[in-house]
Amino acid sequence: MDGLDWNRTLGHEAGKAQRDQNLSVQSFLVSLIVSAGIFVIAVIAFPLLKDRYPTIYKRSWSPGTSIPDLPSGPWAWIWPVATIPDETIIRERGLDAFLLLRLLRTAFLIVSPLALVLIPVLVPLNITATSHLHELNASTGLNRLSWSNLQAGQWSRYWGQVSACVAVVLYIGLILTQELRLLRRLRREALLHPRSPSSARSILVTDIPPHWVQEGVLVDRLRDFFTRFHHGDVIIHPVRDYRSVTNKVARRNQLADLLEESATRQMEHDARLNGSQRPHPSCFRRRWRWRSDIPGAGRRFDIAEDARKIKALTHEIEEALEEPSRLPLLPCAVLQFSNPVTAHIVCQVVHTDHPFHLAVHRLDSIEDDQTLWSHADDPWRERLFNRIVTTVCIVILSVFWILPISLTGFLSQLAALSRGVPWARGTTSLPPSLLVTLQGILPQLALTALMNLFPSILTVLVERQAYVTRAEVERSLQSHYFLFLYLQVFLVVSIASAITVVLPALLDSPRSTPLVLAENLPKASNYFLSYLLLSAFTQCAALLLRPWDWLSRWSWPWSNRSPRARWKRETTPAEARLGLIVPVITNLICLAIIFSVIAPLILACAAIAFGLLWVTYRYLVLYVLVIPVNSSGLLHWRALHQLFVGLYTFELCQVGLFALASADGPLLGMILAVGGTAIFHYLVLSRIRPTIEYLPSDVNISGGKMEDLKITVSDRIKSSLSRAIWIPNSPIADQIQIDVPVSSAGLSVDSLGFTRYECGPPDM
Repeated sequence: MDGLDWNRTLGHEAGKAQRDQNLSVQSFLVSLIVSAGIFVIAVIAFPLLKDRYPTIYKRSWSPGTSIPDLPSGPWAWIWPVATIPDETIIRERGLDAFLLLRLLRTAFLIVSPLALVLIPVLVPLNITATSHLHELNASTGLNRLSWSNLQAGQWSRYWGQVSACVAVVLYIGLILTQELRLLRRLRREALLHPRSPSSARSILVTDIPPHWVQEGVLVDRLRDFFTRFHHGDVIIHPVRDYRSVTNKVARRNQLADLLEESATRQMEHDARLNGSQRPHPSCFRRRWRWRSDIPGAGRRFDIAEDARKIKALTHEIEEALEEPSRLPLLPCAVLQFSNPVTAHIVCQVVHTDHPFHLAVHRLDSIEDDQTLWSHADDPWRERLFNRIVTTVCIVILSVFWILPISLTGFLSQLAALSRGVPWARGTTSLPPSLLVTLQGILPQLALTALMNLFPSILTVLVERQAYVTRAEVERSLQSHYFLFLYLQVFLVVSIASAITVVLPALLDSPRSTPLVLAENLPKASNYFLSYLLLSAFTQCAALLLRPWDWLSRWSWPWSNRSPRARWKRETTPAEARLGLIVPVITNLICLAIIFSVIAPLILACAAIAFGLLWVTYRYLVLYVLVIPVNSSGLLHWRALHQLFVGLYTFELCQVGLFALASADGPLLGMILAVGGTAIFHYLVLSRIRPTIEYLPSDVNISGGKMEDLKITVSDRIKSSLSRAIWIPNSPIADQIQIDVPVSSAGLSVDSLGFTRYECGPPDM
């Protein structure tokens, strides 16, 4: 098909789509009904399942906490979940978990009042914009409720639009100011909390010069260097290379897991045999073979040999821990000051003229699992190379993702493509109702599938950027994922949704490009009306029903055969990665802000979406999820800062629309609004941000005692050595106990050959 045929086909079908008054409304309603139906099924099924399967629906809850048990009944759980005090959530689940819920609450507070004010004002203003003189240019369907229905020369209506825009900017600025003040207070309280006094006064120093990293030299050099910032003492904890020891610990745990699994399978098999068929205990020293349920996946073990290997590894690990001074020093150290203000001052000072020496990292949490010691000794050249390479890969991948993402927008215009694209010609024979259904559902389903694939790839790339703390990894993941969502979901999809209408006019008259874009791009808002609701309904349904947990439960006979593995699977809470959750929420907020005046109906959809997500995530945070990474609120700061992207996009879109409509007065008003936003943004970055990231010098410090900070790597390794082989009591257990401690506490094998446990492993 040549360009002329493409132009004629798209022009004909695009005009037909614009003349069909019910197409966009029907597509929107179909999408709404389908997604709401999925959500209703989840709401009905959830109360029936949550009481019967607490290992799935109350995984992170324990009776000893101040969080009450989840009430039984279909609806009784909603009120207690919604009314648990904020202090309880912060104390039991952490500051980052509370701020995740706070972000959803902030989103609801942004869109709900705006919906109550703007919809009654702008919808009548837009829908009455068409008079009998403009019937030929009138918009149809949902476009009648949006900016698309405004006609040239209606200056009074443009003044109404700019008034709404200014109100949106002022209101969002007020909300952001309140949230930033709250974040500053909460973060300061978290850093100075009595339960974690060492975290606020501790820092991690990496990239120490090689000639400093010597026994008897490192501590003295660092003390002489950093005591200049404070006249008191500073405790220096050199970091040693435990990787050889941790590798042995991992190997020991792997052997123990295999030993528990193979022994349990053999015991269950013996329990199904008659007494005369059971093997004699003496045969257990010989090599035997268990077969997995997957053909060809059998493995061969020697119980006595594996037990001796575990014993030998245990002895080697204990010897290494007895003399940690034999382990090599790493070019990094943990410094603890007597004053948290000093630690935060050190973080803001340039220490050497070499830009890559003595890099300082804040330790908002001193827990060992929050620091990636494997990257602590990476040379700065290697770290820089890794970040450049991974960033380039992320950019290339994001560009590559434009093609499949943009195609989801074409799926909303199947009618326009049916005569221009060979693979879409079959849609001409479809019934109109089915075509409407496909146009309403297919774009969102395709976009959801692509959006779920990219985070997995992005996570792998970000984790190879050689960050030293897990909080830094999460913040990097949050930034990259938000940028990807903003570019792909908003920009690419917006253009693709309108390109079938824009392209014919552009081919006829290239000079009319700005006018055509201004006229048709607001119609892309119809896509996001259904996208917001479908995202909220499907996310809430999946989060409530948790189908992946059911899949894991059904697959345990093949994947978790030992009692320890089954117990851990049922009791270990699901981990939530805020670096992937928060950008989705901030992107939805930005979409609501961008289209708040162009298509005010999106505010009502956003209010429903954020309300449902708030209730759902509140339940998940309290009873199901744990957040393993502690950023002490810095992830929330980045989320609030990313809302400026949506605010600037909203203002610039309005500036372009007023400019193309030759509305000089409203245009000047929007330019002033952009300038005011820029000034506010500058004040946030220059004045508010430092008070959020660092403690002020006038902070009230109670108590002057300097307690010792322990690096818990060795303690964690020692605790892992107390692990016993947890298997039911049997002759096999007696054979293993010769070399390795064995426990059968709470375990039994029934007559059907299934292992039952009444409690968890004694070492956990």
